[in-house]
Amino acid sequence: MLLSSLCCYSRQQMHSSRLRQINSLEGLKFVLLDAGSPVTNVWRVSNPKFEQNALTGRLDRASVDLGVQIASVHSNADQQANKDLVLIYLSPVAAKSLPDTLSARLEYKDITRIEVFEPDAGKTIGLALGIAGGLALIGLVALVIACNCPHVYAEGPDGASQLEGSLYSGAIYPQLERADWLPMRQLQPVGNQYQLRLVNQESQHQHTNLLALEVLDHAPGLQPVFDQYGQLHTLASPQAPLTATNVSGQDVRHEILAADEKIFLGDLDNQHPDATERLTLTFAKPARARQAKLLLNAKNSDWLDYTYFEFQNALGQYADEVARKYRRLPAAENLAWAERQKIPLAVWLETVPGQWEKVDYFHLPGASAFRQAVLPLDLTRVPGDVVRLRLEFGFHFWEIDYVALDSSLDQPVQQTTLRPVSAITQTGADQTVALTDDDDHYYEQPGIGDEARIVFEAPPLLPGYERSLVLRAKGHYEILFSPAPGRPGLSRLKAWDKEYALPRLSRERWRQTAHIR
Repeated sequence: MLLSSLCCYSRQQMHSSRLRQINSLEGLKFVLLDAGSPVTNVWRVSNPKFEQNALTGRLDRASVDLGVQIASVHSNADQQANKDLVLIYLSPVAAKSLPDTLSARLEYKDITRIEVFEPDAGKTIGLALGIAGGLALIGLVALVIACNCPHVYAEGPDGASQLEGSLYSGAIYPQLERADWLPMRQLQPVGNQYQLRLVNQESQHQHTNLLALEVLDHAPGLQPVFDQYGQLHTLASPQAPLTATNVSGQDVRHEILAADEKIFLGDLDNQHPDATERLTLTFAKPARARQAKLLLNAKNSDWLDYTYFEFQNALGQYADEVARKYRRLPAAENLAWAERQKIPLAVWLETVPGQWEKVDYFHLPGASAFRQAVLPLDLTRVPGDVVRLRLEFGFHFWEIDYVALDSSLDQPVQQTTLRPVSAITQTGADQTVALTDDDDHYYEQPGIGDEARIVFEAPPLLPGYERSLVLRAKGHYEILFSPAPGRPGLSRLKAWDKEYALPRLSRERWRQTAHIR
């Protein structure tokens, strides 16, 4: 399967094993970046060759201007200068030994990630989909919808923009509008201000009701984090799981021990009748512990978006009618449909041996970046000295980087809420009032390339404290698409509401793509 004529410009990740499957290098430009200093340590790669385990080619150090240019790409205005780039990030240890110019052989194990920009419409990057080493080799798929809602970029003192993540993923109807709390790990003050950009990179109409910056000053070593209901917690001693197994019972603990992008993708050979992924975890339970916080660093897969729209396209000319039906339904019914399709990540707790109770689920974080989330757990009915949890989701719908359990008590945090002092769009329009309060006024982003620069005044840091920043937002969006032609059969229409229909379709399409029977 080849991917061509991609529709929205965005930075997407792919696995290094796919490099050697590139059909043609014509028109592609390869850039090597130090993952630790991607702005200052940059090399152009010429005559690249992709071998089984390594990349060979000539490296020539580029100017800092190229690093700044790449870091600043975040809207349609930047695309023409950066089309067809393949960005290869090398571990800082490996990059440290590279001179300015050399003929190099770079082991894939030293490549931390690869990003690609979508080419111009009508051109083909020609990346084949497949499986190697048990890892998903999925990167670019159906990007007209895969980018996920408003993107947030942190603006740094050097003028570079860093992607932090996306907001209120999955809130595709007005009644699904929800609040969201996005950790801003890369946001640094510019003078006495915090500056960020809110960018529409999708074929969507995005409606943002509120933006506020939560400034959290806390004791050194603490990590404050909001849960999805807006309750603030602190993490002091996250503990790794004692065991972790997938739906087939295989040991996958090494994939979730650290936030290092060694990713748990589920069992891609999943034979479960419902095509459900399960990650079963065992943690040590401290004596007399009555509560704990489940910590997750995860994102949605691009494959989820691809599967969803394959499902929708199968409805043909009835897709609009089905969408209108769900747009009229109460939020609870829409959320129930998503749960039946295993789209959210459900969390189950074993209260007695063999008896599992559903605790809650995690909202979709989107596919643009890994995000940290936390879920409080009541352990009062869990006997013994271990805690057993089970995470469930549809086939290849989530990518999990890190899981831990923290049983420390929440500590005091000095919280200051900042409202925007300015919010100016790319056309010069002032949207400050629209974003200040949770009301009927929205900042509207009806098309790709719509963006606003948001500025907050930075308060002084309290002596002896560390600072964390979280962007609080509220909004929803509408996906803009043209229904596929044709009239589906009655069975296809009925399948839309059948439990597990989407996970099963996901597995079916995956096996067709990867030629697995």
